[in-house]
Amino acid sequence: MYSDNSYNYRASRLFHLQPIGVGTPYVESLTSYIKRLAEAHSVSPGVLLSKEILPSVNKDYLSVNKYCYIESRMKINTASEASMTIVRVLEEKTCNYNLKYLTMSVWRDCFSKEIFRKNCAWCPICFQESIERNEPVYEQLIWDFNDIEICRKHQVMLVQKCPFCNSEFSNFSNLARVGFCSKCNSWLGTKKYEIGRISPIDADWYNWAYENIGQLLSIAPTIKEIKHTTYINNIKKICETYNLSIRNLAKEINVNHVTINKWILGNNKPCLSNILVLSFLTGHSVYEFITKEIEFPKGELFYKGMMIRKNNRNKKVNICELKKALEDGISTNNGVSLHKISIQFGIKPFTIKKYFPTEVTKLKENYNKYLNDCRLNKSMLIKNTMKLLWQRGIFPSRKALTRELGKRVINNDYYKKVWKDTLEELGCTINEDI
Repeated sequence: MYSDNSYNYRASRLFHLQPIGVGTPYVESLTSYIKRLAEAHSVSPGVLLSKEILPSVNKDYLSVNKYCYIESRMKINTASEASMTIVRVLEEKTCNYNLKYLTMSVWRDCFSKEIFRKNCAWCPICFQESIERNEPVYEQLIWDFNDIEICRKHQVMLVQKCPFCNSEFSNFSNLARVGFCSKCNSWLGTKKYEIGRISPIDADWYNWAYENIGQLLSIAPTIKEIKHTTYINNIKKICETYNLSIRNLAKEINVNHVTINKWILGNNKPCLSNILVLSFLTGHSVYEFITKEIEFPKGELFYKGMMIRKNNRNKKVNICELKKALEDGISTNNGVSLHKISIQFGIKPFTIKKYFPTEVTKLKENYNKYLNDCRLNKSMLIKNTMKLLWQRGIFPSRKALTRELGKRVINNDYYKKVWKDTLEELGCTINEDI
């Protein structure tokens, strides 16, 4: 018999599994939550989706094929219609009404949907520490972002390939398990393989990206309304303050000027990457850039560590790292060409010259000096070797030079002229065939 003061509890269809890290930069991703929820019920994620979630959805775009892969799986952690539908169903079935914070739903009106990488990324140290502390192993939402390359907590690079089978894999599949490779089922939290450390050159940019995206995830539960047009006014102010046209601004942040015009007209939303660059260059956080009218101080704006897009559009290079390579090339005596640096960084020579005209000029001067020194040294080698051969009673032909030095040295018109001039000095008759 129950008293009048007894509570009325609503039973949940699925376990009332709590999401991890809500309101922090380390918040769990929705795909991670689904995998943990499936494991709690001793079923695979594919079974959980096909038997419990999707029957309550009745949406064609969330259909499951015979392998129980969601067709829209790459968008689950975004703010897509598919992810929001899944969130609503899961909240109803688990009685957890904070699952939307495991996605980018709060910021859906601020950025384009192309903010997440295609394949899974993780910090092995985070996985391992969770196991050792007897805490739930989970995947952080921040690891999914294109612009996040590090675990700031441990100051290491995120891993994107299984160290055991060398495979890349998506963050969600039919039989996926948190912390395990989807291809070979190996544990990914082991300390037995090498983890990349952050280069000091890249640290500023990586930490800036992590800090700003982490801030967006942290404050998401406190946000009620976002006026998503604020960034438009801030872009206009940048142009006014620094006397830049839309076309010139586009060149500085390496996007098409038509793209910026579409942002301003409200036809398109900017990528998070674009806003990150603008915030980095102006010294204001991404959150400030999209929520507050900023008064930009006059002074230097660009070349503070901007990311230049490589020829491969999915890759970027830090401009600070590029500048250091140029400076090293200028100071070395080993001869570094602009062509070599352009290949190293995957960007075209004219792009490098655009950002660093002075350094490129000095690099070319240094490289030309190196080439001249090489010509002089090789010319002296040819002359001295020819004189030694002549003293030993051997005609200093090109074949004789090759035999003596072990390599062909008369390989162009310049050195051919040196050979001929030296023959004349020795008083030898020139025979082109020898």
